[in-house]
Amino acid sequence: MLVAWSCEDKPAEIGAEIFGGNLIDTRISISSGDTIRATNTSAFGKVDFNAINYLMIGEYNDSVYGSISAGFASEFSLGNTLDDTVKLNYNEDYEYLGTELRLQYTNNSWIGDTLAKQKVTVYRLQERLDPDMDYHSDFDPLPLCYPAPIGTDTFEIKNGARDTLWQTANYVHNIAIAIDDAVGLELFEADSAIITNSESFKNLFKGVYVTAEKIDDRIGSVLRIPYTAESNLSQQLAVIIRRRNILTDADGQESIAYDTIPKLYPINKEATKTIRYTHDYTNTNIDFTGENNVDKIYVQGMGGTRGKINITDAFISKWKEILPSPDEDLNGPITSVASVELSFYLDTLADKNYKDNLPEALNLYVLNSNGNFVPPSFDLNLSNTNVPVFTGGKGANTESGDIKYTFSMQTGFFEEFIHPQISGNSQKKYQEFYLGIPAPEFNFNRVVLHGMNIEKVNSDETLKSSNLAVRYVVVD
Repeated sequence: MLVAWSCEDKPAEIGAEIFGGNLIDTRISISSGDTIRATNTSAFGKVDFNAINYLMIGEYNDSVYGSISAGFASEFSLGNTLDDTVKLNYNEDYEYLGTELRLQYTNNSWIGDTLAKQKVTVYRLQERLDPDMDYHSDFDPLPLCYPAPIGTDTFEIKNGARDTLWQTANYVHNIAIAIDDAVGLELFEADSAIITNSESFKNLFKGVYVTAEKIDDRIGSVLRIPYTAESNLSQQLAVIIRRRNILTDADGQESIAYDTIPKLYPINKEATKTIRYTHDYTNTNIDFTGENNVDKIYVQGMGGTRGKINITDAFISKWKEILPSPDEDLNGPITSVASVELSFYLDTLADKNYKDNLPEALNLYVLNSNGNFVPPSFDLNLSNTNVPVFTGGKGANTESGDIKYTFSMQTGFFEEFIHPQISGNSQKKYQEFYLGIPAPEFNFNRVVLHGMNIEKVNSDETLKSSNLAVRYVVVD
């Protein structure tokens, strides 16, 4: 009952009528600034894209987070091997028409300005990608390529199509990049033994590296291109041929008709591929040293940034005084923690574009001994059962119109954190948290939050710093 009641907004009024007199005292402690700090922002560094289910191209200059550049390298699979498409040059009835790299995508598969013009360039790989190599976003495929491009084109993401068309169910947009005929003829004229054997085909045509850069004064854009069967989209190389048919009418007169047939070489799930993804923070206000940016927390997906949150020694010392250790003689008042909430408030003064891509939820991580970011958990009551430290994290509107992300900390963990009793649950292990976006390799969302110390603008007292609120009760 104590816990349930002490979650109300007016903790000072809790329990008086139930317990009577001064038997219970309810309190709340709001900590920020000197006791809990957003000490700096952490860059993701290289990102592992081995589990990707999409490709990316484009260049985007973000006013807050710097510039992003993306491209991809991939091999192609053999595709279907029907007679019509494996006997191309052995019959005079077949004629080569051209070759295209076709990239398909759907609505909202991008970040940035949809009117920005981009130049896309396609290079041919002269060395195969290694199927056993763990490629990361800092890998540069260009040294594996022939120096001369095999295709270039310009595109805008929406390409003038109306919004009503983009919002139509199952609408798919297509970028078709013309590929050098020398490449297309090489595939058209290949021996049937090559274009019916997967390894032989991949040794003949090892794949492509595709990149794009903005060519106007707009901020640019980055396009995400799914390729899995579940997405119902096809990213493929199309060698386009036509077949001549001789038709004879009832009077014996002959005429010629043509069927256009694309021989498709798709990028499938099994294809070896990688994304080259770079993030340049040179011209941003983000300070990665932690000296000047304690008033802001920068969080971004797609290999961007995390906020680093530190619970200070001063906070622990304060709570050691408030919350008695389980080893202490409990003849005096009993202190019980009712709830612990860590709240992060949206910076409403940030660039308005940052309200269009707000993440639905945020996650808190710790850095484990292997250098990986994992959700924190702890062993409760020596049961060998790991319990999550935090729940929640979804964004919500407050009564005053603010947007905040709130995490509830397990009260059992909080008490264990202040007075560690279980081996392995050291304070040092949990004093440093990282605030990030779930699955940061797979979404474009980003948000700017108030830090633990914020400078009031024009004495605006409505600005709320992110904080840790602990509600507790003391029973005589």
